[in-house]
Amino acid sequence: MKTLCGTILAMVFAVGCRKTPCCREAYVKGVLAAPGDILKKSRNIAAAFDFLRTHDLNALPTGKVEIDGDRVFAFVSEPVLHPFDDPNGQVEVHRRYIDIHVPIRGEETIGYEKLDALPSGVEFNEKDDYALFRVKTTPLKVRPGEFILFFPPSGAHRPACTLGGQPVTNALRKICVKVKVEEEH
Repeated sequence: MKTLCGTILAMVFAVGCRKTPCCREAYVKGVLAAPGDILKKSRNIAAAFDFLRTHDLNALPTGKVEIDGDRVFAFVSEPVLHPFDDPNGQVEVHRRYIDIHVPIRGEETIGYEKLDALPSGVEFNEKDDYALFRVKTTPLKVRPGEFILFFPPSGAHRPACTLGGQPVTNALRKICVKVKVEEEH
Protein backbone atom coordinates (compact mmCIF):
# COMPACT_ATOMS: atom_id res chain seq x y z
CA MET A 1 0.00 0.00 0.00
CA LYS A 2 1.29 3.45 -0.88
CA THR A 3 2.31 5.77 1.89
CA LEU A 4 -0.04 8.52 3.03
CA CYS A 5 2.64 11.11 2.21
CA GLY A 6 1.06 11.61 -1.20
CA THR A 7 -2.08 12.89 0.47
CA ILE A 8 -0.38 15.16 2.99
CA LEU A 9 -1.37 18.12 0.85
CA ALA A 10 -4.87 17.61 2.22
CA MET A 11 -3.50 19.01 5.47
CA VAL A 12 -4.53 22.30 3.97
CA PHE A 13 -7.97 21.66 5.35
CA ALA A 14 -11.11 22.39 3.44
CA VAL A 15 -13.12 24.23 6.07
CA GLY A 16 -16.83 24.91 5.83
CA CYS A 17 -18.95 27.65 7.35
CA ARG A 18 -18.41 29.18 10.78
CA LYS A 19 -21.79 28.90 12.52
CA THR A 20 -21.66 26.08 15.06
CA PRO A 21 -21.12 26.36 18.81
CA CYS A 22 -18.61 23.48 18.92
CA CYS A 23 -15.85 24.73 16.70
CA ARG A 24 -17.42 27.35 14.45
CA GLU A 25 -16.95 25.15 11.35
CA ALA A 26 -19.55 22.97 9.67
CA TYR A 27 -17.02 20.43 8.38
CA VAL A 28 -13.29 19.73 8.25
CA LYS A 29 -11.62 17.44 5.72
CA GLY A 30 -8.07 16.20 6.21
CA VAL A 31 -5.58 13.37 6.37
CA LEU A 32 -6.01 10.75 9.08
CA ALA A 33 -2.24 10.45 9.66
CA ALA A 34 -1.92 14.20 10.33
CA PRO A 35 -5.24 15.68 11.50
CA GLY A 36 -3.59 18.90 12.69
CA ASP A 37 -5.27 21.41 15.00
CA ILE A 38 -8.57 19.52 15.03
CA LEU A 39 -7.19 17.46 17.91
CA LYS A 40 -7.13 20.57 20.09
CA LYS A 41 -10.88 21.16 19.71
CA SER A 42 -11.97 18.72 22.44
CA ARG A 43 -10.81 15.71 24.41
CA ASN A 44 -13.54 13.62 22.75
CA ILE A 45 -12.24 14.48 19.27
CA ALA A 46 -8.70 13.67 20.42
CA ALA A 47 -9.91 10.30 21.77
CA ALA A 48 -11.62 9.53 18.46
CA PHE A 49 -8.50 10.27 16.42
CA ASP A 50 -6.33 8.35 18.87
CA PHE A 51 -8.53 5.31 18.25
CA LEU A 52 -8.53 5.82 14.46
CA ARG A 53 -4.76 6.16 14.32
CA THR A 54 -3.84 3.30 16.70
CA HIS A 55 -6.22 0.51 15.64
CA ASP A 56 -6.22 -1.70 12.57
CA LEU A 57 -9.44 -0.44 11.00
CA ASN A 58 -9.46 -3.33 8.50
CA ALA A 59 -9.69 -5.82 11.38
CA LEU A 60 -12.72 -4.20 13.04
CA PRO A 61 -15.96 -6.17 12.80
CA THR A 62 -18.97 -4.71 11.05
CA GLY A 63 -21.34 -3.08 13.54
CA LYS A 64 -21.00 -0.91 16.62
CA VAL A 65 -17.54 -0.40 18.12
CA GLU A 66 -17.25 0.82 21.71
CA ILE A 67 -14.51 3.40 22.24
CA ASP A 68 -15.37 5.53 25.29
CA GLY A 69 -18.95 4.88 26.37
CA ASP A 70 -21.49 7.38 25.04
CA ARG A 71 -18.76 10.02 24.54
CA VAL A 72 -17.08 8.27 21.58
CA PHE A 73 -18.26 5.19 19.67
CA ALA A 74 -18.31 4.07 16.06
CA PHE A 75 -20.12 2.07 13.42
CA VAL A 76 -18.26 0.01 10.82
CA SER A 77 -20.34 -0.64 7.71
CA GLU A 78 -20.26 -1.70 4.08
CA PRO A 79 -23.11 0.41 2.70
CA VAL A 80 -24.55 0.39 -0.78
CA LEU A 81 -23.41 3.57 -2.52
CA HIS A 82 -26.35 5.49 -3.99
CA PRO A 83 -26.16 7.91 -6.92
CA PHE A 84 -25.29 11.39 -5.69
CA ASP A 85 -27.97 13.01 -7.83
CA ASP A 86 -30.76 10.62 -6.75
CA PRO A 87 -33.73 12.93 -6.07
CA ASN A 88 -34.88 10.68 -3.21
CA GLY A 89 -31.62 10.99 -1.27
CA GLN A 90 -31.85 12.60 2.16
CA VAL A 91 -29.30 14.50 4.21
CA GLU A 92 -28.92 13.98 7.93
CA VAL A 93 -28.09 16.47 10.63
CA HIS A 94 -27.27 15.99 14.31
CA ARG A 95 -27.26 18.14 17.46
CA ARG A 96 -25.42 16.11 20.11
CA TYR A 97 -22.81 14.22 18.07
CA ILE A 98 -20.06 15.07 15.60
CA ASP A 99 -19.65 12.55 12.76
CA ILE A 100 -16.18 11.55 11.55
CA HIS A 101 -16.41 9.56 8.30
CA VAL A 102 -13.36 7.49 7.33
CA PRO A 103 -13.28 5.16 4.31
CA ILE A 104 -11.35 1.99 5.10
CA ARG A 105 -11.65 0.48 1.60
CA GLY A 106 -12.95 2.33 -1.45
CA GLU A 107 -13.86 5.97 -1.83
CA GLU A 108 -17.03 7.70 -0.80
CA THR A 109 -18.78 10.81 -1.99
CA ILE A 110 -20.63 12.64 0.76
CA GLY A 111 -23.12 15.37 -0.04
CA TYR A 112 -22.77 18.47 2.13
CA GLU A 113 -24.88 21.54 2.75
CA LYS A 114 -24.38 24.32 5.25
CA LEU A 115 -27.44 24.50 7.44
CA ASP A 116 -28.47 27.56 9.43
CA ALA A 117 -31.76 26.00 10.61
CA LEU A 118 -33.88 22.94 9.96
CA PRO A 119 -36.20 23.44 7.01
CA SER A 120 -39.77 24.24 7.95
CA GLY A 121 -41.79 21.16 8.84
CA VAL A 122 -38.80 18.86 9.46
CA GLU A 123 -39.06 16.92 12.72
CA PHE A 124 -35.90 16.29 14.76
CA ASN A 125 -35.62 12.88 16.46
CA GLU A 126 -34.17 13.93 19.84
CA LYS A 127 -33.82 10.35 21.13
CA ASP A 128 -31.65 9.19 18.21
CA ASP A 129 -30.12 12.64 17.47
CA TYR A 130 -31.00 13.16 13.82
CA ALA A 131 -33.28 14.76 11.29
CA LEU A 132 -33.62 13.65 7.66
CA PHE A 133 -34.70 15.85 4.79
CA ARG A 134 -34.05 16.59 1.13
CA VAL A 135 -31.86 19.46 0.01
CA LYS A 136 -29.38 20.04 -2.81
CA THR A 137 -25.82 19.26 -1.68
CA THR A 138 -22.23 19.75 -2.79
CA PRO A 139 -20.21 16.53 -3.34
CA LEU A 140 -17.15 15.96 -1.15
CA LYS A 141 -14.96 12.97 -2.05
CA VAL A 142 -13.19 11.05 0.74
CA ARG A 143 -10.60 8.32 0.13
CA PRO A 144 -8.87 5.80 2.42
CA GLY A 145 -6.39 7.65 4.64
CA GLU A 146 -8.60 10.75 4.72
CA PHE A 147 -11.43 11.83 6.98
CA ILE A 148 -14.28 14.28 6.89
CA LEU A 149 -15.77 15.54 10.12
CA PHE A 150 -19.21 17.18 10.32
CA PHE A 151 -20.00 19.50 13.23
CA PRO A 152 -23.56 19.88 14.46
CA PRO A 153 -25.87 21.56 13.92
CA SER A 154 -24.79 23.12 10.61
CA GLY A 155 -23.02 20.18 8.97
CA ALA A 156 -25.88 18.58 7.04
CA HIS A 157 -24.52 15.60 5.14
CA ARG A 158 -25.55 12.69 2.93
CA PRO A 159 -23.11 9.78 3.24
CA ALA A 160 -22.69 6.68 1.06
CA CYS A 161 -22.97 8.28 -2.38
CA THR A 162 -21.28 7.65 -5.70
CA LEU A 163 -20.99 10.02 -8.64
CA GLY A 164 -22.03 7.18 -10.94
CA GLY A 165 -25.59 6.74 -12.12
CA GLN A 166 -26.33 3.35 -10.52
CA PRO A 167 -26.17 1.97 -6.95
CA VAL A 168 -22.86 0.21 -6.20
CA THR A 169 -22.40 -2.69 -3.77
CA ASN A 170 -19.21 -4.05 -2.16
CA ALA A 171 -17.22 -0.92 -3.07
CA LEU A 172 -16.94 0.74 0.34
CA ARG A 173 -16.03 -0.29 3.87
CA LYS A 174 -16.04 2.62 6.29
CA ILE A 175 -16.09 3.68 9.89
CA CYS A 176 -18.23 6.52 11.18
CA VAL A 177 -17.12 7.71 14.61
CA LYS A 178 -19.75 9.46 16.72
CA VAL A 179 -18.19 12.07 19.03
CA LYS A 180 -20.32 13.68 21.72
CA VAL A 181 -20.21 17.47 21.63
CA GLU A 182 -18.63 18.81 24.79
CA GLU A 183 -20.04 21.84 26.54
CA GLU A 184 -18.02 25.01 25.98
CA HIS A 185 -16.60 26.65 29.06
